Amino acid sequence: MIKTIPRRRIYFAPGAMGLVARGAGAGGRRKLEGLIAGRGFKNPLATVSGRAGLRLLLETSGMPPGREVLVPAYTFGMVYPAIAASGFVPVAVDIAPETFQISPEAARRALTVKTGAVLATHIFGEPCDILELEKMARASGLALIEDCAQAFGATLNGRPAGTFGDAGFISLDKSKPLQGIQGGVIFGNDAEWLGRARERAESAGPPERAPRLKFAAAAVEDFAVGSPAWRAAMLLFGYEGTRRAIVSTYRRKEGAKTAPEGARAAGSPLMPDLFAELAAMNIEGLDARLARRRRIRDIYREVLGGTLKFQRTAPGAEGSCHMAVALAYGDIGKLRLRLALRGVDVAAGDEIADDCLKAPGSNVAAVFSRAMTLPMSDRISETDALRAARAVKETASRAD
Repeated sequence: MIKTIPRRRIYFAPGAMGLVARGAGAGGRRKLEGLIAGRGFKNPLATVSGRAGLRLLLETSGMPPGREVLVPAYTFGMVYPAIAASGFVPVAVDIAPETFQISPEAARRALTVKTGAVLATHIFGEPCDILELEKMARASGLALIEDCAQAFGATLNGRPAGTFGDAGFISLDKSKPLQGIQGGVIFGNDAEWLGRARERAESAGPPERAPRLKFAAAAVEDFAVGSPAWRAAMLLFGYEGTRRAIVSTYRRKEGAKTAPEGARAAGSPLMPDLFAELAAMNIEGLDARLARRRRIRDIYREVLGGTLKFQRTAPGAEGSCHMAVALAYGDIGKLRLRLALRGVDVAAGDEIADDCLKAPGSNVAAVFSRAMTLPMSDRISETDALRAARAVKETASRAD
């Protein structure tokens, strides 16, 4: 049986199982916030999710309701209803075709008298052109919020992504380089703004008790992904009808959390102490794990540079390598099925990010139609990365 190389695996820090078994005491959230502050992020507050953190930031920003927020057109689509649920108007901005990031030039063209903020997303963990966006925001009097959901640990010229804007947030769900099963952290240079956010969050009551069932579900998922049975799931995802049904079900579930009524039913926007403790444990050794991810990305680029067109990264940037995304040629569906038969799990389309502009001929439409992501996790070996890259190189040349 050929070994399966899944597209992602969950990282559990040593001692995570024991922590869950005995339960976490009070103080996990404060501990995590202290560790985040120690990495250069001011006024951190641990939230129940990254999107809950974004809503908290928007709703305490002081912007009048109805202001426009410029958002990259290539991103996780659930960001848009989260912004709308906060009382603001998301405006999709096209991307730069080489970097897959929000284009500063397109953002300038999208400015109106109603624009109040820019959401600068570091897509796939690679720093966007934050310096140009910062200049634009300062010149136009806009709030600059950094979406570091996938980019904790990324830097630009040695400075952490997330410290250039007025505020920012990270996500800590189980797919991210730093995970706590679920959760997020907001932060920012404006102590008054973040103070309002903390007051709003804490006034909603204490964080919910994190059900151990969520950790158990993550452990079961990880076991399944690492088993030979995952090959069947990979093949199912290779068929467009099945894939769309699964993704649609997931999006409906996520959409319910984003809607105003769903957010109210969720209770406190604060991160449960157990999940905060798990995230805090995962910070230890994070830099070494990020270095491994970068090495895996470099292996893909070295082997596949003439086969795929990889996301271009900025000079002086060190990404978190949440995903290794590149543009493929030919029929990606057929390519994906052929790779699944060889045990290599790849993703495409809205499993990676969404085309939120929906404009034929746009840069995001061209990227969305050809993008694929290669296996990337803290647990993939260099040997497996080489095998995956060689399989893509051999299979892509036969794709129609």
